[in-house]
Amino acid sequence: SVPPIVTRHARNTLGQKSIIMLSGRGSDWKRQRGLLQYALTADAIKDHNSIIREVANSMVEVLTKLCKKESDDGTSVEVDVVNIAQSFTLEAFGKLALGHDFHCFSDSAANGLKEADAFAFLANDIPVRMKGTWNPFLQFYWIPTAYNRRYKVERGITEKLLRKVIEQSKDLLASDDNVVNDGSNSKKKNRDNMLTHIIRRSGDESTNELIDKMKTILFAGYETTAITITYALFNLTKFPEIQEECCKEARRILQNEDNSNVSDLRYTRACLLESMRLNPTVIHTSRNLQKVRIRPEYVTVLDKCPTTSLNLIPLFHCRRSKLTISSYPQEPAWLYPCRRY
Repeated sequence: SVPPIVTRHARNTLGQKSIIMLSGRGSDWKRQRGLLQYALTADAIKDHNSIIREVANSMVEVLTKLCKKESDDGTSVEVDVVNIAQSFTLEAFGKLALGHDFHCFSDSAANGLKEADAFAFLANDIPVRMKGTWNPFLQFYWIPTAYNRRYKVERGITEKLLRKVIEQSKDLLASDDNVVNDGSNSKKKNRDNMLTHIIRRSGDESTNELIDKMKTILFAGYETTAITITYALFNLTKFPEIQEECCKEARRILQNEDNSNVSDLRYTRACLLESMRLNPTVIHTSRNLQKVRIRPEYVTVLDKCPTTSLNLIPLFHCRRSKLTISSYPQEPAWLYPCRRY
């Protein structure tokens, strides 16, 4: 179950109809989860590889320019990769999920950057309030502090944007259902995104309910995706020979512009999975113990735990344990794509 303090903050930021708020509510929760899962499948976004490639190229251009810069004394300049990865994530999610451009890599779109800043602020709000459990100024939203006033403004900006794109998508779907008179499906491809998939399958849900769903998707994927990208780049720099192999594969396979062969990046995918093993975005999880099932040679203190106990599973340590990857001679802490390739 979700702790009450998390529930309270999630209700304020994500909304009452967020899937987090519906957790444990039986059929309603399962229906909403199924709806979101379908919108996140490869089939649902397979026509949008060009968008991901476009945003990825923008991120690479920014990183390349920053890496070439030198300080006044000729030394290298540190690059905030986390911030750039977050910008990439927001830009990709905005185009894929909402059909909206946040202009994260553009200096000429002040309104888009304002929306991006609001979204980034809200994405970090719940962790900030959770850390300040004993700080009443963070626990009570009605106290007129500078932080709470900014929270209200940024939430208003985000909800206004989501309401706008949801209502626009509803109007487009209602007007022509993405069907072009000449039989072409080009407009359908341009309009189809995660939001339109959800609208089609959500029945007669209100705009407010759809806002809560989209906030859940965007906020849940924002930090995790950015962390995954950051650690992948970090781990590749530690193993230059593996990084070079990834570059060779990308140059060989991504020569054309039709984006049909992204799935052929098998070595790169293996490196990404290995990086996620070494640095998982979720470092631990928990389960309520229902029944103890332990092989005799691994008898531990769990045998003495009551079946109703809550058990913490340290994913970070499990994935680096020699017991879990004992069939490979390499050190568990090494990036070794052949484990996946």
